[in-house]
Amino acid sequence: MKIVHIASLSETVQAFLFPLMEKLIQKGHEIDVITSDRDSKLKNSPFIKENNIAVYDVHIPHKFSPWKLFTTYSTMLELFKGLKPDIIHTHSPFASLIARSAATNAKVPFIISTSHGFYFTEQMNWFKRQFFSYLEKRAAKKCTDYLFTVNSEDRDFAIKHHFMDEDKIINLHSVGVDTKVKFNPIRIHSSIKDALREELKIKEGEKVFNYTGFLIPEKGIIELLQGFTILHQKYPFTKLIIAGEPRDRKEDQKYTDKIRHLIKSNNLEQTVNFLGYRTDIPELLSITDVFVLPSHKEGMSISSLEAMSMGVPVVGTNIRGVREEIIDGKTGYLVPYQNVTELFKAMEKAMNEFNVPDERCRKQAIENFDEEDVLRKQLHIYQLLETKIKEMEEGGQSDE
Repeated sequence: MKIVHIASLSETVQAFLFPLMEKLIQKGHEIDVITSDRDSKLKNSPFIKENNIAVYDVHIPHKFSPWKLFTTYSTMLELFKGLKPDIIHTHSPFASLIARSAATNAKVPFIISTSHGFYFTEQMNWFKRQFFSYLEKRAAKKCTDYLFTVNSEDRDFAIKHHFMDEDKIINLHSVGVDTKVKFNPIRIHSSIKDALREELKIKEGEKVFNYTGFLIPEKGIIELLQGFTILHQKYPFTKLIIAGEPRDRKEDQKYTDKIRHLIKSNNLEQTVNFLGYRTDIPELLSITDVFVLPSHKEGMSISSLEAMSMGVPVVGTNIRGVREEIIDGKTGYLVPYQNVTELFKAMEKAMNEFNVPDERCRKQAIENFDEEDVLRKQLHIYQLLETKIKEMEEGGQSDE
């Protein structure tokens, strides 16, 4: 089969989709990607090159803009007519709405959509929530064969509001974590940990907090720094690792500048390791005592699951997705949204009550969010659709 994956950002493809794409390629399917890839980072990545995956750079808006959406729709419609895929699989809110509509009009046989967290959230005002819920429901009813969610709340919402038949709405329970190899604490040798502590100037006995992910406003990093500042004043033997970079948006660059300013104004330059983009995430987690995720919205955070897979407790906000990951008091703590005082208290509590690696954290990741289970669910649907496509082809040949 020819399969086209569509996402607004190339980072989404690299962060979440390579394992699924690899499995599909192993089964003999042809993969193309449509995404915003202006700097060709995705196109030039080793995995894409080694597997001869075509990457089509299409600007996909991140915000609701009718004219930009229409322009992108027209581009995708022409691409689908030319590529003639058997299946398209969408992965981002606006990219998904545009691509599903274009694919339907291009008569693509089957359409799968993964919602990595519905765009509408509990924090939205009523009008916006209703509007975007309507758009998602319309796309699901008219332009979708299977809807994958990454958390149970989104699946329950889609069923309750009759988006489509219940058996076509499948909860993947995240995009999955490689708990067996990559994010397995026994894999990291003590010498690697010692070298990393030396690089980051972390002394013996110091407690390490960690945030890994995009440097964007909805991740709540300002609240993290405010909470950590209070914590560090009480416990000077604490350090904070921030690993990640902003997306290619002006507001994200400004937010990163604000983070830097806050670190400097609070005299935290020697205490906060502001690392930028890193590829050694398992190693960083191996020297972490508490992972902190003060997000304003999530679908199902992968970074916190990676932390739990390494046996690290997580302090996170009590929002959709995150509250399915954390068992409060057992694998970490849930705190109210945008509440610095409660965030500080939970960080303090986790630092004093957990010893890493904690088997309860790792067990939660293995039993509920393992990558192999997530891939198995998706591949099963692909197999069903492949059978249907063969039946359609045989039916067409017999008609001739």
